[in-house]
Amino acid sequence: MRDGLGSFLVSFKKTTLTIIKKPEFVFLSLSSVAGLVMIFSVPIFTPPDEANHFLRIVQISQGGFTSETENHKTGGKLPESILTCLKISGNDKECYYRYNDLSKKHFIDFSSSALYSPVAYIPQTIGVAISSEISPSIYSMVIFGRTLNLIAFVLLIFFAIKEAKIGKWTYVVIGLFPVAIQQAASLSSDVMTIGVCLLWIALISRMYIGINKITRRDYVLMAALAIALALTKQTNLLLLSGVLFLPRQIFTNTKQRAGVVLSILGIGLLSAALWYMVMKLNHYNMGINLDDPTINPSAQLAHIIHSPLSFASALVHTYFYSSNNTISDFILVSMHSFFSNFSYKLPLALCIIGYFGLILSFLYDHNRQPINRKKLSRLTAVSLVLFLLSIIAVAAALYLEWTPVGLAVINGIQGRYFIPIIPLLVPLFVMARRYVSLNLKNEYTMGTITTLISGMNLIAMIVLTIKWF
Repeated sequence: MRDGLGSFLVSFKKTTLTIIKKPEFVFLSLSSVAGLVMIFSVPIFTPPDEANHFLRIVQISQGGFTSETENHKTGGKLPESILTCLKISGNDKECYYRYNDLSKKHFIDFSSSALYSPVAYIPQTIGVAISSEISPSIYSMVIFGRTLNLIAFVLLIFFAIKEAKIGKWTYVVIGLFPVAIQQAASLSSDVMTIGVCLLWIALISRMYIGINKITRRDYVLMAALAIALALTKQTNLLLLSGVLFLPRQIFTNTKQRAGVVLSILGIGLLSAALWYMVMKLNHYNMGINLDDPTINPSAQLAHIIHSPLSFASALVHTYFYSSNNTISDFILVSMHSFFSNFSYKLPLALCIIGYFGLILSFLYDHNRQPINRKKLSRLTAVSLVLFLLSIIAVAAALYLEWTPVGLAVINGIQGRYFIPIIPLLVPLFVMARRYVSLNLKNEYTMGTITTLISGMNLIAMIVLTIKWF
């Protein structure tokens, strides 16, 4: 008996040490466990916009790859039984567990998610389609969709960590942000956005500072990611411009460089243009917030052109100040641990500890190998420009679509929108390691620190979630 227990403990210790020194395995372990718990702990349709995401996913799962427009509203014809349940669910949540007749359909407006391409919902759609065949209840569809979404999230970031040449632990910490796990355990389109962006940034960064020639595998992956970037969120198209400055050393000759750069940019831009044409041909109502007559994207664009300083002032006020002109922490808190449409959040102390873990990951050198300073400087400059442009682009999109014309603050900004671009800061911190760095002799230490900090925050999120609901 003792020999058996001893063998188990030795084996357990060996497995734990193997996991804890590998960034991708730390992420895989913590994200899978926390994500699965959140799938079943969070009531359906309580994560941000999950009901609207669900309607678009059901539409796609039934072959409606494009949405429809009726009476200037964009949505689609969906099973009446599902629509009826969603209308009465406040009084009768039992309908979530009944089998649905998926044949009789009725048009419903869900414009906030109808504009998304099917690419944003690939994993969720597979889950809902499977459930529709074996157990067509709303609860089952949501759970299957959430599960496939979590699997996609874990795999995308797992491979991003594997792909990254610098900042591997930063990718781990970002992927384990409690808000990111909440979104991964829901039907959110954020999963594809975060996963695709992180994998793209890891791939491009490796090409900037690596010495190997670009391979066919690299090109195919770049092409697939370019399509995904274009068809998840249009602001992600900015990240494509990183290929313009790829070092010539990774190409065989100038002709190959021009071919790769132009084709990748062309694939991404063409994908975005084709989806835009689909929306126009199907007469999509491009307005997301149709209930507010003060919101007019055309008039807002004219306002930006004629008064750019007013828009710049709105940017500063939105990102740095609260409604009473005091310094705001909302962006940082909502990027890390503000849950369920801002209903509850982790204590500020845990949020600060979480960001402390992020800073440690920025400063930790896992390579312990010199990186060409010229290549790193080039990557740092490109990454910082893309980071700043992305921040402005997100704000501009929300200013046009969600904000009354000329308002001094931008509506709708929240921290989780910026999770996908955090890795763009990695090269800056690698440069800063000349002056301040975290050098750990024990190869298990960084894994232990990350596991403790991220694990503590994830456990707190789960406990608070169960108590809240």
